[in-house]
This record gives sequence, structure tokens and C-alpha cells, in this order.
Amino acid sequence: MKLINRKNVEVGELNLQYGHRTYRDAADGTERASRTYYAECGYNGQRYSVPLRTDNEALALHRIYELGERILAGEGAKPAKLMVTNLARRYLAYQTSMSRARTTLTKYEYVLSTFVAWTNTHFNKPIGRFIEADFWNWHRSVSAAYGKKTAYDRSVIIKQMFKWAVNKEKLLPANPVSGASLSRPAPNEQPVFMPDQIAKLLGAADAHLKPILATMAYAGLRFGEVSLRTIERIAALASSVVASMPTVLPRIRS
Repeated sequence: MKLINRKNVEVGELNLQYGHRTYRDAADGTERASRTYYAECGYNGQRYSVPLRTDNEALALHRIYELGERILAGEGAKPAKLMVTNLARRYLAYQTSMSRARTTLTKYEYVLSTFVAWTNTHFNKPIGRFIEADFWNWHRSVSAAYGKKTAYDRSVIIKQMFKWAVNKEKLLPANPVSGASLSRPAPNEQPVFMPDQIAKLLGAADAHLKPILATMAYAGLRFGEVSLRTIERIAALASSVVASMPTVLPRIRS
């Protein structure tokens, strides 16, 4: 749209321009200017051209500020064509650039890859068409397969991704899952083994497993924590804790 006598107005991060629109007189072909004002701007790769329907400049400015606030709120925005796969890849790259711990990045990578796999089967549309109902469909599938706690943990990461896409990268005009409230589920009960059960377990274990199980039982180490130690270190630790015997009930954490 061609405007003459353009003027700039800033509304937040938006730079809008307003002026009079030119047109050709049908009678003699002369280029003329409209009596009323028009506004235009670009935002998130989209172009807006809006008639302000007034020849009063003060009223036109008032309507421009209203227009800017509506655009920033996502009104009239076309759905983003970005696919879920690309969004997840960009979010993982962002987390990597933040120097997260390797274990944290591994978790993000796994959760995002499973989310992408689900959307490829059950959604398979541009991310701009993703709505809260789609989020809950995915959440229910995870909860049914892995339990409420896993669904909650993964949902936190997915909600973070959408928030990042809207607030930081401006990839979406609005957050489709901002209203999806999550309640932290009660922690899962962990098995607690009695001393006589530990004794039977150690008695039945072979020579290689015995110090590993003893360390887990009496030092409270998880499988992953034990796997990071050498067998010599495990044997030494097991001898120490078994010799002293616990004064509280031992437990193996999974």
C-alpha cells in the first residue's frame, strides 16, 4: 500500500506508519490522496495494512495504538508454518547454547524427540495450528503409558518450549498452552527392603553382584551412581558399610 505524508508511531516493539493512501481517479486517471488515514506495519514476517476510517489525526493515533496492542497480542496473525520438528530442534540448540549439564541435555533431547514422534502421528501440522486440546491429548497418552509423574515432568519441558517460542524467539504470536495448568502429582512410593530381605538377596547374588547390591542397599546409591564407580571402589565401599551395619532400615532406590 502506497502512503504519502508518512509518519512513524512506536507501540512497544512495533514500528507503525500512517498516512494517506493514494489512488487513481477513475474519471481522469489523476493520482489522488485519500481523505482518511491508513496504517501499516510488519511483524513476525506478516504485513498489516489497515484503514483507520477517520480524517481526524488525533483519533487516527488513538486507533493506531489500539491496533499495535492487538497485533502484539496475536490478533489477526496467520498460523506459523514452522513444523514441530523444527521448533524442537531450535529449542534444543538454544538449551545447548546455555551450557546445560550433559544429563540435562540428554533429558531434553529425549523428551523433545518423543514429543515430535507423537505429533508426527497424531498432529502433523504447522506449529501455529497447535492448540491446548492437542497438548492435553499428548499429555494423556504419556500419562497412560508411563504414569502421571512422567507426564508432568515432560509437560514442564514442552510448556517451556512454547513459552520460549513466543516470548524469546517470536516464532508464535501467542502461547497455545499458557492456560494448561499442571498439578504436581504425589511422588511414587519406593520399595523399602527389610534387613532379612537384603541378607537373602546378598546370599543369592554371585561374587560380582554382591558388592554392587550391598553398596546400593546400605549406601543408598542408585543404579546410575553405582555404574560410575569402579568395581574396586564398590567392593571397598561395600566392605565398609556392611561391616558397620546400618542402624536404620536400608533401602534400594530405583
